[in-house]
Amino acid sequence: MFVLNQELEISNIKFPAITEAVLESSREIPTDILTIKLPKYKNLKKDSIVKFSKVTWKAGYFQYGLLNEFNGYILEISPKVPLELKCVDPFFFCQRKMMTQDYHQKPLMVFLNDCIHPQIKSDISIIVRDSDIKQTVDIRCAKKSARYALYELKKLMVWTFFSRLEIGGSKSL
Repeated sequence: MFVLNQELEISNIKFPAITEAVLESSREIPTDILTIKLPKYKNLKKDSIVKFSKVTWKAGYFQYGLLNEFNGYILEISPKVPLELKCVDPFFFCQRKMMTQDYHQKPLMVFLNDCIHPQIKSDISIIVRDSDIKQTVDIRCAKKSARYALYELKKLMVWTFFSRLEIGGSKSL
């Protein structure tokens, strides 16, 4: 018999149980959205969960272990009970980040660094995994979103993605 398991971590605090989780992810929408309902916790302080806190949600079966299903940030906190959190992935912030210039024969790393929204910049490390990738870009994206700029980069056969390497521990609630 398969038994579901999950793990929710918000700002390095592990939540042992959730009431509900709905993950919206498709090719039609540019960003993943996770809506979480939390049960009432006695030890939960009002300021423990704040807007733009980091969120990691893992799900799976006890027999097979947990898979990382979502990494992102809290966008909205509903005051209702059960507490409802709307979370978005880093590409949401790429939609909000406006590019200030065009890039003509500029280094790829400069371009990628400029695509990162200041809200999440401290959480992002840029790694170029393929040495065959051209190290300069020629992209017209002034006054467009970073999401558009990354889409233009994709036309040059360079894909971008956000992932989280987990190192260290966290405390439980």
